[in-house]
Amino acid sequence: MNWSLAATQASREPSLPLLDRVAPVPSVADVLADAPGDHHYTGSGKAAMRVVLDALDADAGENVVLPAAVPHGFVEPLRERGVEPRYHRVTPALGADLDHLAARLDDDTVAVVLVHYFGFASPDADAIREVAAEADVPVVEDNSHAALSAPEDRLLGTGSGFGFTSLHKTLPVPDGAVLFTGGSRSAVSDVDHPLLGVADRPSVDDARFVAGKVAARLSDTSRLSRLSALSRLGDGSLLSADADRTPIPYESMRTYEAAKHPMSWLTAHQLPLLSPASVVAPRRESYERWTTALDASPLYDLDPGVCPWMFPVVVDDAPTLARAVSGAFAWPRLPRDVAGQGDAYPVANDLARTLLALPVDRPDQVPALASVVG
Repeated sequence: MNWSLAATQASREPSLPLLDRVAPVPSVADVLADAPGDHHYTGSGKAAMRVVLDALDADAGENVVLPAAVPHGFVEPLRERGVEPRYHRVTPALGADLDHLAARLDDDTVAVVLVHYFGFASPDADAIREVAAEADVPVVEDNSHAALSAPEDRLLGTGSGFGFTSLHKTLPVPDGAVLFTGGSRSAVSDVDHPLLGVADRPSVDDARFVAGKVAARLSDTSRLSRLSALSRLGDGSLLSADADRTPIPYESMRTYEAAKHPMSWLTAHQLPLLSPASVVAPRRESYERWTTALDASPLYDLDPGVCPWMFPVVVDDAPTLARAVSGAFAWPRLPRDVAGQGDAYPVANDLARTLLALPVDRPDQVPALASVVG
């Protein structure tokens, strides 16, 4: 039985302390190493995107075509190199407006970004690759949301010339991303890039991460934060306009700069100790519980092999509701040149107001949280 199917069918394994796991077979490190093509460690998906731009030798005045529904920090590696982030419109199910995408390509386009949202394969992945191939433009596959998601038994992020996946969104690690290269392998392998690799010793940030995990296990912080949020929701103190403001340039660049580093020592040493099933099974169980508990349909059905990042559902007012549910958030927080541009990117701006991402890391919490969502 392949590992992704086993993870889909496995019951939830007991939760173990962060550094008290015995090495399973296969481990997360094994799964990543066995992916098609070559793989390289780095500190974040944004750092991986910067490495790709350097490998493509992207110059100022050129452009990368990508969906309008991306977080604000994603485009900062492009801006840092002087490359234009050129957005295409998306559909309500986070597919691509293929006609608009094709129209955005020109002779200065160096790449097309294909995004897999929330751990689910893009419904238009093949069509996007075809559009890019017709224009002779490489595809960069962004699977930042779910490192172990493998519908049809292939890791998302590994189906194009370049691809990357973030680790900390679904794994109990402080940082990290994996850059996958297929046909463009030599373009990265021959580069001695300062953002690639692994730190050679533990850092203060590693220690802080472990301390935070220990503290979380010693107190029921999720329950306390949820009750606190509910009490403040009633008096209106959570409805500050500041929470929904458009990110300013310095802020979005700061999130990028903080992620520009090789993978931490702690993440690298955790990957061989983590079982894929121990990560995937509880997330799938939580997703199924959300599907049953809510009187609303998620954006995606839970197909075999999928490791969901969050449970995405459309509501009337996602930012307000997110403040009442521990671990939830409105998504995405759009780049400054997309946010508020309703005429140019209507669906992306609608989703920023209505798309609620609900947590799937603790199945036992779903019933209580679902009662808040309604």
